[in-house]
Amino acid sequence: MQPVAAPACQSSCLTILRTAAGSAPTVTHYELFRQSGIRVVAADSDPLSVGFVFADAAYVVPMAAASEYIETLLKICEQERVNWLMPALDEELVTVAMRHKDFEQIGTKVLVSPLDSLRICTDKLETYRYFCSTGIPTPATKCGRNIDLSQVTYPQIVKPQSGRGSTNIFVAHNQRELKFFLDYVPEPIVQTYIKGNELTIDVLSDLQARPIFVLPRYRLQTDSGISFKAVTTTHERIATYAARIAEGLRLVGPTNIQCFIDDKGSIWFTEVNARLAGSAALTFAASPGFFEALADLLAGRPIMAPSQTAKPLIMLRYWKEAYIEPERLAGLCRKVSS
Repeated sequence: MQPVAAPACQSSCLTILRTAAGSAPTVTHYELFRQSGIRVVAADSDPLSVGFVFADAAYVVPMAAASEYIETLLKICEQERVNWLMPALDEELVTVAMRHKDFEQIGTKVLVSPLDSLRICTDKLETYRYFCSTGIPTPATKCGRNIDLSQVTYPQIVKPQSGRGSTNIFVAHNQRELKFFLDYVPEPIVQTYIKGNELTIDVLSDLQARPIFVLPRYRLQTDSGISFKAVTTTHERIATYAARIAEGLRLVGPTNIQCFIDDKGSIWFTEVNARLAGSAALTFAASPGFFEALADLLAGRPIMAPSQTAKPLIMLRYWKEAYIEPERLAGLCRKVSS
């Protein structure tokens, strides 16, 4: 089955550049953007990225850590007359934010939060310290390199200080396991394990960092850090905390915040991801105004007063294939001008 392309945009269309085109959830995002009349340019380091098939233009780029990464994005933005760059990877947020003036000089705005806020959000130990300093409930978190093992109770979570998804995240049930994971995980932190239900709160803030939408959803089942089953919910306390976090960090555009509710009903915030969540598709479906407001924000249109509720809705994801002939794939990606 061939993917059905949205109507092609004219040169006057608003154009966005989205990275991480190889992530499966990007397909839903691309389709929604294109249905809204927004032209999508996709970028990824993998030439077999599924998002390439659903975008208006596609580019193979270096890894985000490569020295030439930003220069490549700049060339794409100039070549495609990109209006907005919307980074999708945690590991590129700080680097892109540091170079935002270079993008602005060629006419491309960058939808990222302030640099000092991103340095907090992309560092889980700094996120913990921020939560503590602002009275946000959060599980005890310590640097794994200087932890006193004699003072540890179990179970504990071991995970990288910086990272995304569920890569290198483990539960240590005893000292032997903790020692092993501390040696195995790069730049490890140790966090008190919270038994309970995990939630993601999708937040959309305007360019003045004022939250417009704050909508929580339960993560019922995940794989590699991506929700495959989820359900919308209403929780005033969680929404209030999430709005405080978004305002305090001056977050801009779409972001997502993660927390747990333990067996006693206590709330524990763990992460802030200053980007559009892959599983925000559920929020788009349950509260269409969220995506409409995002499209209005990009287009510079006034954003109407939103409803802060989403209809009850369960998301059940499944695999769907996209097929492309080898010869078409060879010509799908454009060349970056020198």
